[in-house]
Amino acid sequence: CVTREDGFLKLIYDCTNGKVLGVHMVGENSCDLINFGAEAINSDHSVYDILQFVFPAVTYHELYHLAAWEAKQRMMHGGARSLTAAAAWERVEVALRQTCEEQGRTVGDMLQKAFRYFDSDSSGFITPEQLKTALKGLGMDLTDAQIWEMVEEATGDPEDPNIEYRDFLRIFATEEGNSPPATGGQSPKVIM
Repeated sequence: CVTREDGFLKLIYDCTNGKVLGVHMVGENSCDLINFGAEAINSDHSVYDILQFVFPAVTYHELYHLAAWEAKQRMMHGGARSLTAAAAWERVEVALRQTCEEQGRTVGDMLQKAFRYFDSDSSGFITPEQLKTALKGLGMDLTDAQIWEMVEEATGDPEDPNIEYRDFLRIFATEEGNSPPATGGQSPKVIM
């Protein structure tokens, strides 16, 4: 790093196709670095184009690469507020889908069983403590802050500490009986 001065780069993009619509930049040398953003906009580049661009040296332009990577992750996770929470929920989803395939069950049936597994006191809600315990049982050791991010991602409300069944279904982008979208990656195994 050349300096320790604070600053930021914000890419404004179309979440349907990744096209760069605008760039905001604050910090040392912003007046020099904004040119790359202006060129991306004028050339109709997308965040995917920026990710493919090879910069000649590790420079401030790496900021564009990092911002484009985050934009890509947010698009992959449906506009998630927290990428950490979205990735954790995705691991749970993959585990559920694997269990469905292995046991020949429907996703709707498995979601009901999974909700009951997480809702250990049968209250009809999953608390942060229950979520942490259940995920730890699945091999996912998350911090309290990460658990709260998952709860907020599920409920959409930073003040609501309880995940209801409808929130649970929504996080997997499903109505009862319909499959969540397929995803890849490693995940813990859910046994129901």
